[in-house]
Amino acid sequence: MFKAEALLEEMYQDFLDGNKSARPNTQSFNVVLDALAKSRNPDSAKRAEAVLGQMIDLSSSGTLSVQPDTYSYNSVINVYAKHGLPDEAEGVLRRMTKAYHDGILNEPPNTVSYTAAIHAFARAGECSKAAFLLEEMYQEFLDGNESARPNNHSFSGVLDALAKSSNPDSAQRAEAVLDRMIDLFNSGTLSVQPDLISFSSVINAYAKGGLADDAERVLRRMQKDYQGGLLDEPPNTICYNTTIHAFARAGECSKAEALLEEMYQEFLDGNKSARPNIRSFNAVLDALAKSSNVDSARQAEAVLDRMIDLFNSGTLPVQPNSISYNSVINAFAQCGLGHDAERLFQCMVQDYDGGDTSAKPDIITFNVLLKSYSKSDVLNPGAKADAALKLMMDHFKLEPNAALLISAKICWRKDLTHPNTKKRLSELQAAIERIGKPNGKSKRRGQRRSGKKH
Repeated sequence: MFKAEALLEEMYQDFLDGNKSARPNTQSFNVVLDALAKSRNPDSAKRAEAVLGQMIDLSSSGTLSVQPDTYSYNSVINVYAKHGLPDEAEGVLRRMTKAYHDGILNEPPNTVSYTAAIHAFARAGECSKAAFLLEEMYQEFLDGNESARPNNHSFSGVLDALAKSSNPDSAQRAEAVLDRMIDLFNSGTLSVQPDLISFSSVINAYAKGGLADDAERVLRRMQKDYQGGLLDEPPNTICYNTTIHAFARAGECSKAEALLEEMYQEFLDGNKSARPNIRSFNAVLDALAKSSNVDSARQAEAVLDRMIDLFNSGTLPVQPNSISYNSVINAFAQCGLGHDAERLFQCMVQDYDGGDTSAKPDIITFNVLLKSYSKSDVLNPGAKADAALKLMMDHFKLEPNAALLISAKICWRKDLTHPNTKKRLSELQAAIERIGKPNGKSKRRGQRRSGKKH
């Protein structure tokens, strides 16, 4: 039991024992409800519901004048929302509405009540229910309930739900909500001027749906609205990064690069909120790695070198990490440039040994390195694969998985003139069987995707 709950129980018992000056009131119970709403304890929602029920029982029996108020109900809605129980949160909202209509509650559900329930459904990915509640809230406001006036936070719950949805029309619906906010604000109906969160949610919705051009279009809308004084802040790092990632996932590396350059120029021109970070550069590297051509691989290395220069000069905190290196090594591997992949891998090892722990090679690093050996004309690919595995285990304390051992087998199959080839193929096969071979093509493809992701 929480200390607040224990003290409330002690207070009530003291009152029952004759200390009339210790009579608990609504505020006493609300303090406990507030503590439960802030708790991460999994049973805090049930306990909050029990406290609310106790208030109603004590009030109905005339024992205490502790009729729940809007704060009491809102605390219970919040605790259900926090614990991912949207239906229960809505249930409390409905009980609150009934209590008001029955004359038991002095005030109707307010902005906090509706917004908490909206966000509960948003976090659960139920965008239709979140949108329905927002519409109900707005109608309540139009019908005279001024305390239920929707605000930016109310709309952001619906936008967030739509941005997370896998429904194919979610992005268009998100932009329609954004347009409605603008119309309501311009007409003076509601003070819901879209902010960075509103726009970035719509960009994210388009990016998630694979609609990179639409994500960029909304970014341009942001720029125009900021320049026109309709938006208080210019696009920030999150807005740019989301759009860059959209083009990267679509394989449009030139557009991803162009946006990164624009973002950097914006930062240099004074927009400090658009400072490129490691994710900005890594998204471009990922796009270039997926291009599978020599020019893109060379360009990826140029981007990596630029990151190093910007970091060393103190201009940007973009010291390359393992994801950065893995992308460029993978770009070389895709093109069969094994010598370049190996050269870059050695640089990565040197950086790590020099104290840069973020550049520590991981399983993905060794997987793409071995892939580069198997797809290029490097001499003795099998022996090189063994050397890499030994370094991985001895120096980096990493254990190979089945996919990595399969990559080593492929390297040895290219090394047919080596005297140890037959022996090593047999040993690797035995090791794969001990670990457990990936089940079917889907896992192997998944492994390749995870390599590309970085």
